Amino acid sequence: MEKKAIGSISRHFGDLRPEFVPLGFLVEEPIHGYELYRRFGETLAGLWRISESQMYATLKRLEDHGLVEGSAPEKGSAASRRLLSPTATGRSLFDTWLAEPSVCNPKVLRLEFLTRLFFARRSAPGSVAGLYEAQRAVIVHALERHIANRGTPGPGFDVFDLALAFSESQLRSAIEWMDTSVGPLIERSPA
Repeated sequence: MEKKAIGSISRHFGDLRPEFVPLGFLVEEPIHGYELYRRFGETLAGLWRISESQMYATLKRLEDHGLVEGSAPEKGSAASRRLLSPTATGRSLFDTWLAEPSVCNPKVLRLEFLTRLFFARRSAPGSVAGLYEAQRAVIVHALERHIANRGTPGPGFDVFDLALAFSESQLRSAIEWMDTSVGPLIERSPA
């Protein structure tokens, strides 16, 4: 089967990218799929809802796109037991993802930002404070854009203004969460 090197994982606003979960574990060290899923279950399964079959399908997709490679099956073990590791492209893509802030969608922010913090604390603890500051700045900027786009309320029922107000309240809540929950944890974390 021909592999497709993509160099990025496509995203539409609001899309989640669970591919970075197994990729992160593989960047830490090459491991078998079963061990990867076990580690996921012990660490991030409370945050992400990824079944074992979904994890294997994600690994297959990463391999098809040239981001992960597997060794030949081990002799004397299960037929498909292979040691998986990221390719140079996969490692580079993960490093880029790890350093970038999440989009300001509540679900993406909760899942991907917290996953970034998880892997950053394990692989680059000195980067955690910068990751926090960059993410907070993105949220503040998004809130400022929403406020600037808000018009003078009309005399009637304006669905657009209600939608903007809802988005603004979500962004304000995200900033409060960053300041009261995430920030203090980062301040207490070893650098």
